[in-house]
Amino acid sequence: ASHPFFTGTMQIVDTAGRVERFERRYGRRKGRE
Repeated sequence: ASHPFFTGTMQIVDTAGRVERFERRYGRRKGRE
């Protein structure tokens, strides 16, 4: 928790993972299937 760089990296990875899951689950609306 004392390392801002590590924490920031983890945040980016976590956010990307969430977006990917969101796209897979709710991305159907885009018509991409």
